[in-house]
Amino acid sequence: MAKKSGSWLSRNLYEIRETLFTPDPNDSSFKKKQKAVGWYMFLILMVCGGLAMLIAVSFVH
Repeated sequence: MAKKSGSWLSRNLYEIRETLFTPDPNDSSFKKKQKAVGWYMFLILMVCGGLAMLIAVSFVH
């Protein structure tokens, strides 16, 4: 992992993005847009999952 600066969250998000949606200079513009959309969909799903977990824990308590 080349990037060491920033907060824990930003470092991990960077590593996840580089692992799952690796940028390739040979990608077409359509493929690059697909990877960008996939990344933002991944982030939205993670946020929704986190909120659902917080709501579920609040009802258990």
